[in-house]
Amino acid sequence: MPFREVDLATEKAELKSALVLGVEKSGKTTLCGTMPKPTLHYCYDGEGYKRLAGIAGIKSVIVDGVNVTSEFEREINSLLITPRKYKWADGREEVYKSICFDPYSFHSDNVYEEEERKTSDRFMVYGNIMKNHKNFLGQVKRLAKSYYVVVTSHVEIKQDDTTGQKMMLADLNGKTRNSI
Repeated sequence: MPFREVDLATEKAELKSALVLGVEKSGKTTLCGTMPKPTLHYCYDGEGYKRLAGIAGIKSVIVDGVNVTSEFEREINSLLITPRKYKWADGREEVYKSICFDPYSFHSDNVYEEEERKTSDRFMVYGNIMKNHKNFLGQVKRLAKSYYVVVTSHVEIKQDDTTGQKMMLADLNGKTRNSI
């Protein structure tokens, strides 16, 4: 029989984290709004969180880039240690099921600006950016043991020098985008 029906209500979800690439206004934030509720939404796009307005079970944290590296690392570590709770309209509290980082490419820009203020050595700037991105990806893996995690990013379209094939890469500073 070529077709088989599966009742998804009885299946256990295996996907715990995802990297979603897309051009601006392609639905990355809207996708975050479909994650299992309650959802903690880290928004790097000043007004982007408003696309999720009116959806129960979502709290947005606006990330504005001040001391972004150290503060953000502390923020994620706190989620790993002490689960946060969402307060529903009826007063009950529930531990967040999902965390979204949207779009991480803006966070990458903030990290670049922060590193550039620290030193004029370009190699050190990009080395520190790559280290920061790799640390973040490691933290996402750890978060995915307890939460559903979605990281969104704008895309950069590159053409392969050998084949001429176009590739969509995460729009991140440094060469981290090539290794994702």
